Amino acid sequence: MLGYPRTEGGFKNVTTTVQPTRHPLHSLGGHESSHAWGYFRINVFGLHIVEIVINLVADRRDLLELDAKKYNFLLEDLGDWDLVIPKTVYPPREDSILLAEALVKIGKVGEIALEIGCGSGAISIVLSKLGYNVKCCDINPIAVATARGNFITNNIENIEISESGLDDGLIFPEKTDLIVWNLPYMESDDYGEILDHIEDASFLDIEGGWGNRLLEIIEQQKDRINDKCIVVLLFRTNPKSPSSPNSWTERGWASRLINQMWIGEERLEVIMFWRPGRGDLPIFVDECTSTMEKIDEFDEGMFTRLYTFNQSNGRGRKSRKWQSEIGDLAATWKIGMNMVRKISPGIIQTSIGAMTSEILGAGLKWPNDIVTFDGRKMGGVLIESDDSKFMKVGIGINRTSKAKNGLDSSGYLETIGNRGQHELFDMIDLEMASKFEEIGKNGFISHQSLVSLSWKALSRVLSRGVKLTDSINDFRIIGMNNNGELEIHDEENNIQRVIRDVDNSLILII
Repeated sequence: MLGYPRTEGGFKNVTTTVQPTRHPLHSLGGHESSHAWGYFRINVFGLHIVEIVINLVADRRDLLELDAKKYNFLLEDLGDWDLVIPKTVYPPREDSILLAEALVKIGKVGEIALEIGCGSGAISIVLSKLGYNVKCCDINPIAVATARGNFITNNIENIEISESGLDDGLIFPEKTDLIVWNLPYMESDDYGEILDHIEDASFLDIEGGWGNRLLEIIEQQKDRINDKCIVVLLFRTNPKSPSSPNSWTERGWASRLINQMWIGEERLEVIMFWRPGRGDLPIFVDECTSTMEKIDEFDEGMFTRLYTFNQSNGRGRKSRKWQSEIGDLAATWKIGMNMVRKISPGIIQTSIGAMTSEILGAGLKWPNDIVTFDGRKMGGVLIESDDSKFMKVGIGINRTSKAKNGLDSSGYLETIGNRGQHELFDMIDLEMASKFEEIGKNGFISHQSLVSLSWKALSRVLSRGVKLTDSINDFRIIGMNNNGELEIHDEENNIQRVIRDVDNSLILII
């Protein structure tokens, strides 16, 4: 909402051929001062041209008498700042706090940050306090002057501001590490008459969405941003707006929800986007014995990924042999332990199985098998940790159906059709990055969201009549705890039990 798309009812820049009428500040109710901090020319709703010089005095009376208000912008553990904001500039509100708190959660992820639609400058001040060199912009000249004044009075020095926007000459700073935007989300049809203030225009999204337009500009200026660049955007996701988070994931950006809130009937979400691996590409090998072993030959950082379509000697849980054929997908990810240290291995395993089964249009057979809904195995998940830095996650998926040793198995061609293997890997890699790639200080996915993901996938299979049996008694599955263990009801003895694994004494039957 801090962006200002141009509207017929808003303020516009004047071409150099127009000579504005000059009004001294005192004629507008202010006090003269030699300390000018804002200067701009505006066309007020197309009525007449005014040139205004806003002066800075100790108590900011000039701005206050121009129908401005004082705001105190407070973030715990970071600081508070007094801001003076005229009514035509978007002030810090609940959404501003939501975005600011998300940025604090993420922390510093580089050196250069760009804020689009800076409004009063509140978010840019937060970025500055987090240690970034900040470039910010707004197409509203009053906002530019207001933000500049707020930077000065709060002694913020590492910020550069310009009057520009996505379609108004914005050039990304070279090697941009972070892009931030509180996206406008209202549609013009929501207004039955001409807007009264630029503040109202700040709510307007465009057809196709400003979020989509930002994607286009990023692609056009990709040489100016860091490969590890992160984009943090505030969306209205309910009711839906033209700008949608789905547009980003559809173009291959990993995503993670950082903050969310309801304001009345509107749901706002702050979402972080980045390229999987933050610019480091996955490793593809023509063939290998086992991707779980082959990946140890590479030291590519905290999110190394390796895959092949020809694995000769893979393994599953409990050292069982994983039989692959040429064309099957075998892949391994190295995940930084900081990302998973507070999450139980059981939930990691089941949640990865859950997300993979959803991609494949298949089901999850607890704890780690990916199956068709008639019970034929399509793939599986294996996790291992042999040091303090990494956890290894292996995923194996059959391409075609097969029958071996009297057992029928399935392949992904049955469920999602003839997709290329590289495309399938990219789909899984995107989800793995979104959930398990370490980004920022505290930009982690929540434990509870992984539990919910796991139980949702398992429930799809349970609803089809799955039962747990020891060949004598049947048990009813009633839940999953935070460790990824099954909670069952022993109807024979009328007791509840926790199952940590399925072994030879307990069998899941689909």
